[in-house]
Amino acid sequence: MLKVDWNKVVTSAVCALVAAAVVGASAIIWRGATSVAEVVERQTAEHRAAVVVLAGRVESLEEALDRLTVLLAAQNANKGDNKIPVPAIGRRDPITDEINDRIQQRYPASRR
Repeated sequence: MLKVDWNKVVTSAVCALVAAAVVGASAIIWRGATSVAEVVERQTAEHRAAVVVLAGRVESLEEALDRLTVLLAAQNANKGDNKIPVPAIGRRDPITDEINDRIQQRYPASRR
């Protein structure tokens, strides 16, 4: 007659369940860690694209502002007014559009 050692059977089954749980948990952690790394990489690329676009724009805007300040100061000096008029805000922002275009070129499947 065949004798079954139930102690060994139960021990082996429990070990298999624990091993499966450890492997499953490791897979979930790995997937989470790699998806976080991808998000960080994409966000870093988006910030670098923004820096590239904005660096040139800031420099050209500073030069334009310097020229306009001189012109407006000269114009207002003739009128006796020392205030410089501030333009109204509300138009579309071409800088943001350019940044978004560069991001879409680099990551076509990226959704906001």
